[in-house]
Amino acid sequence: MRRAFPGSPPPAAVSILAFLVILLPAWLGFRHAQPPEPLPASSPADIFSSDRAMAHIRRIAERPHPTGSGEITAVRGYITGVLQGLGLQPEIQTATALRAPAGRGHLAVGATVHNIVGRLKGRSDKHPVLMLTHYDSVPTGPGAGDAASAVAALLETARALKAGPALRNDLIFLVTDGEELGLLGARAFHDEHPWGKTAAVVLNFEARGTCGPSLMFETGKGNAAVIRAFLKAAPNPVTSSVMYDFYQRLPNDTDFSIFRREGFPGLNFAFTGCWEHYHTQEDRISNVDPRSLQHQGEYALSLARHFGNSAGPFSAGHDRVFFSLPGGAIHYADRWVPPIALFCLLAWSALLWLGWRRDRLHPGWVLAGLAVWLAGAAAAAALPHFAWQALKSTSLANMLPYGMAYNSRIYAAGFALISLAVLLVVQIFIRRKAGSEGMAMGALSWLLLLTLLSSFLLPGGSYAFAWPMLAGLAALGFALFCKYPLPPLASCLTWALPAATAGLLLSPVIHILNFTLATGGVIPTAVLVSAWAAALAPVIHIAFVGRQWPAPAASASAALALLLAGASASGYDARRPQADSLFYVLDTASGRAHWVSLDQEPDEWTSGFLGAHFEKTNLREYLPFEAPVLRSEAPALHVEPAATAVLEDKTSGSLRIVCLQIAAPRRPRALLVRAASGSLLAASAEGKIVELPAGAGEDKTWSLYFVGVPEHGLLLDLAVPAGRPTVLEIVEQFDGLPAFSGVPAARRPAGLMPSPAAIMDSSTLVRSTFALPEPGPSLN
Repeated sequence: MRRAFPGSPPPAAVSILAFLVILLPAWLGFRHAQPPEPLPASSPADIFSSDRAMAHIRRIAERPHPTGSGEITAVRGYITGVLQGLGLQPEIQTATALRAPAGRGHLAVGATVHNIVGRLKGRSDKHPVLMLTHYDSVPTGPGAGDAASAVAALLETARALKAGPALRNDLIFLVTDGEELGLLGARAFHDEHPWGKTAAVVLNFEARGTCGPSLMFETGKGNAAVIRAFLKAAPNPVTSSVMYDFYQRLPNDTDFSIFRREGFPGLNFAFTGCWEHYHTQEDRISNVDPRSLQHQGEYALSLARHFGNSAGPFSAGHDRVFFSLPGGAIHYADRWVPPIALFCLLAWSALLWLGWRRDRLHPGWVLAGLAVWLAGAAAAAALPHFAWQALKSTSLANMLPYGMAYNSRIYAAGFALISLAVLLVVQIFIRRKAGSEGMAMGALSWLLLLTLLSSFLLPGGSYAFAWPMLAGLAALGFALFCKYPLPPLASCLTWALPAATAGLLLSPVIHILNFTLATGGVIPTAVLVSAWAAALAPVIHIAFVGRQWPAPAASASAALALLLAGASASGYDARRPQADSLFYVLDTASGRAHWVSLDQEPDEWTSGFLGAHFEKTNLREYLPFEAPVLRSEAPALHVEPAATAVLEDKTSGSLRIVCLQIAAPRRPRALLVRAASGSLLAASAEGKIVELPAGAGEDKTWSLYFVGVPEHGLLLDLAVPAGRPTVLEIVEQFDGLPAFSGVPAARRPAGLMPSPAAIMDSSTLVRSTFALPEPGPSLN
């Protein structure tokens, strides 16, 4: 039996070449996924400068500005003033928007939203380009990244466009309100504004962190035209169709979702690094990377000019598989995914037959190699997963409510190297049992399996496995067709093709997964590492003939160093505050009040409120959610509850229709109305129908959370069964905690921050009940 690989230690030059083949493509792929350098305010007027845009973030993200707050009114005034100064004649679209109930709590969400809409006139209004983001923040953070950075990017883009020649098409700038409540502003614009359905293409800008490259992570159906345009026009594109396919399987939405579901062509952008700052008080300007803002702005300006000067339309009948590379990008129709997978299968089968006929391969080796690669990949995924499950329950992980930790990116990088070390050991084991040829074919068999699975389950990500697989097939075919075994240098050059291909394609995806999901993505990261290791296996074998253990030992040592670095970065401090929760609830009917916390145990600050005699109960007592809470008695405020009045009450047969006005003179930022008993058959708020989930009228709890209560109060129309009692629970939400003597100050000390996972955190809640009176006159 002849050998396809050299069997003796290679010359030093070959080992050096092997290291370059392994590391250089991976480094290039990693460098490609970095944002560009920021440009100063002294840059020419017609280009984007992150320094100029940063000035807008400073004004917008001074403090939290959620929908319905006084702070958001000031932010709205600032944005409107900037657009007016640029001559865009902005208008404020004020509307009531509702989101249908979701989940077991049957919680509907509504708000009075104030969208900011401006139009930069072009030479034609036939194919307007809609550019949008949102300006509301969550109550727990100032929103410098999410999404003051995107607002600043659009304001600076509008300024740069005004400094240049007029575009062919109009540009509509939409800055929505109520995005954090469920895309309410975007829905109101689409449904009610005269320009809501006119856009030829939609470009949305977001942030889910404060650093990293701006990713083009989502498009719509029939995206061929917009993908071609993006890859042609955008500088430094960082994108992949695997992001789009993966994102479709997540329960996440942005304002772009409203337009994508309605069939608009478009693109969605966000930077997602430093996720630990997302929705927290640390989402402040000092943590925003100017490079990320520069990347976001360069996208916005270049695409505004491209689509603004294009004839349109921008939709096509098929989707594309696409991915960016250092210096360029590749895209092709998704209909090619199954044929490519089939070709890989047929070529693999043909090479297996050829190797067997030439006494270079044996089917048993291949099966053994594949079986061990499967076991190795499972171990490479399971070991980091269970290691993280064990770590995050200890003090070595400084956890946040979303399942992220401040040091999770360090741990995730260490776990990736653990996976690689496991797979390198697997490669040694296969080589001993099945020989070098069986090891190579077993690795290609694993790549083939990943190619086939991804082609059907995640077609947008199939390229990451298919193209290294094709390169590996080409290398193996060349080696098998050679009459004699290749010398070390020629063998290394031959197998450099799949190794380099995998490094270029997989390293940016692994890097993006690390800073986007960190330890939340250890299993998909391990799968990608296993594919990369499979493509590297022949080159590593050539470089380390006779020296089997240095590669896994180096990987394991680097992993250990990272895990120790992660452990040393554990703990909380002023730069990495721990999240806790506390809110105050006053029941006006009983006159009793409680401090309530979602924490498992009181900390140094909440213990000053909860005391030593707190009790454990369920959040369901206060809000339409199931969760364990801590509570203790609190001093009672002396306030008047919201006044509920019946404006109209009519009965027709078995149906009773009641119009209520809930007036709250103290102007809470939000009202929660819950049907505590009785059946609810239909409902509307401020004239908008509230969709009820199936079974909501069968004595199940239904709630409406309404933000930005109008001055006249909240108008509700309810349809209930005649002759049955109905009791409403009404909760007014005021931002901030009340002050009493003998309790700590409402401001948390350094090292603690409000929990971003508790919508009522740091709020004062005033509860009251209202029973519908006896029915009014019958209409019969």
